[in-house]
Amino acid sequence: MLTTLYLTAALFYLLASSLQWRALQKKLPANSAINKLAVLAVLFHFTAGWYDNNSSGIIDVSLLHVLSLAALIMAIIIVASRIFGQSLLPAGLIAFPITAIILFTLVVAPDTPLALMHITTDTRIHVFSSMLAFAMFGVATVYALFILALDYFLRSHRVTSMIEALPPLEVLDKVLLRLVSIGFIALSIGLASGFIFIDNLFAQHLLHKTVLSLIAWLVFAILIMGRWRYGWRGRTAVRLTLIGMWFLILAYFGSKLVLEVFMETGWQQNPAEISQLK
Repeated sequence: MLTTLYLTAALFYLLASSLQWRALQKKLPANSAINKLAVLAVLFHFTAGWYDNNSSGIIDVSLLHVLSLAALIMAIIIVASRIFGQSLLPAGLIAFPITAIILFTLVVAPDTPLALMHITTDTRIHVFSSMLAFAMFGVATVYALFILALDYFLRSHRVTSMIEALPPLEVLDKVLLRLVSIGFIALSIGLASGFIFIDNLFAQHLLHKTVLSLIAWLVFAILIMGRWRYGWRGRTAVRLTLIGMWFLILAYFGSKLVLEVFMETGWQQNPAEISQLK
């Protein structure tokens, strides 16, 4: 059943992005079919994740499961954005296929479960705010790539129908700043709660993750301050967004890849907390 749920979600993600691609090529707005497919993809993805955790009896924080959670939150943000009057559905053109690849990998080559042993309020706040931050910056990165592509084609006078279908640069730039600002707030909460949650950075193999996250936080802080003080936009905003996202990817998933795949270990909880559970 779990495999069916993940594969069905992946299929709906691919169908939604395929229709989105066709709509952009024909300079058409997102239609109800795309929205429905995206909603179905999110529902199946959410159900699969819920069933996966409940059937195993643990909260799995292994690499692929965390990637799946981050992709799910990103998809929810994209789908729910219409409620707030600013549809982010074009971001699904890139985000949805990546999510489908993650789900296919989860089915074909599942990783070894890594259980989160002790759930506290601080833990929940840290995990949720961190994933929300990554998802917001993920959508922002897609919009940064849109700005990069639109700017390049406009400068080279090679405007295609798909490029013409994208919103104007000014609109893309405003959306980018809004997403970065929300992501920055979430990342700040995630870092603050993390310092409460983490007992020993060295013992828990989290020093590199924390340092990289702080560098990403600093990059996004510079971007927001530069936009407010000096009016930074366009290529400058795009570069800083991509740099910040790169450090965040290294912090969230690069460290997990090294620990879980190459070092065959992972994040460790406070030993005192684990002993209390035995």
